[in-house]
Amino acid sequence: MKHKNSFVALFAIGFVFFMSNGSAAPINFLAAGSNAASIQATVDSFRNTLGNLNANQPAEFVGGRREINWDAVPDAVSDPNAFPGNFFNGSVVGRARGIEFDPTGSTTGFQVSSLTNPAFGAPGQFQVFSPEKLFRTVGGDEFDIRFFSPSDQVTSVLTTGFGMVFTDADLGTLPTLEFFDAQGNLLHSLTGQATGSFGLGFMGTVFDTAVVSRIHVTIGDANGLVMDDFIFGEPTRQQNQIPEPSSLALMFAGAFYLTRKLTRQAFN
Repeated sequence: MKHKNSFVALFAIGFVFFMSNGSAAPINFLAAGSNAASIQATVDSFRNTLGNLNANQPAEFVGGRREINWDAVPDAVSDPNAFPGNFFNGSVVGRARGIEFDPTGSTTGFQVSSLTNPAFGAPGQFQVFSPEKLFRTVGGDEFDIRFFSPSDQVTSVLTTGFGMVFTDADLGTLPTLEFFDAQGNLLHSLTGQATGSFGLGFMGTVFDTAVVSRIHVTIGDANGLVMDDFIFGEPTRQQNQIPEPSSLALMFAGAFYLTRKLTRQAFN
């Protein structure tokens, strides 16, 4: 009986360790090259890791991913007009993707290139991954990404990962992604690779559960780098949500009490 109790005690200790350290390390995806073919395999691997592509409907799905390639953005909110950061957090099919962009630092807004003025007037500088529109910041080089329930557009939710395509990362600081949880804690950071002039790059991270609440993007060069496809895990509030701090405290208190009790039984 004493050996059995010892095993139970050790199991309880292991349980506490697992609950505090059991998450797998984030998986990074990085690629850069002269054309779309040079990053395609990495982009596809990132997509496959997140799961199937979900329809852009105002509904929540279990698992999978959503994407933005900018090409369906109407002329009314394309260059030279401003692009609203909440455009893809809409309540209608097509715009319902559960994602918003907030200017930070010196960034004052966003723009999406137009068909009449491809690549913001610099088609020889900026290459597209999925023809033919691109996305850029205005005034600065940083912004935040936040996630909302596609079903109601107001409930803050989480995602399992995010990745983006960028072009012409050959000047200044390389782009970075910083991933934060719902409590504002930094979970992970990732720096992209240089693409060379007119090149394309991809950078993204996938977590084993939906823990990401906000992503801070620094593109590194407000004038010389723009973005193409955004790919992200289905925004969710029900699947793999991290417990509230009070729930975590109760869980660990209970586990500690169980461990202490069983350990006393094992060694008495």
